[in-house]
Amino acid sequence: MKKFRLLKSLVFVALAAIFIKIYQHNQIIKLSYEKQRLENKMGKLKRESNELLAVLSMLQEPGKTKKFAQEKMGMQWLSLSQVVTVTEKGLFDFYTTTTR
Repeated sequence: MKKFRLLKSLVFVALAAIFIKIYQHNQIIKLSYEKQRLENKMGKLKRESNELLAVLSMLQEPGKTKKFAQEKMGMQWLSLSQVVTVTEKGLFDFYTTTTR
């Protein structure tokens, strides 16, 4: 009877140890996939950051900014006659006159 009880206890402990090992292995696999996903996301964000820094450095150069504005955006330099000053008194006069 004691041998049967001891055998039963050993089988229970062995099964518990097996299930714990399986659970640990599954957790390791799950965390490995999560780590891989986060590393991929970090790589993508680093590439995007590098691209944005390259664009920023290009746009911060005054000559290239001027060229971009003129060629791509169709912008031109303003003449003084095109500048309109709006004050509080004549706030809505802007809509009735074109130049001052």
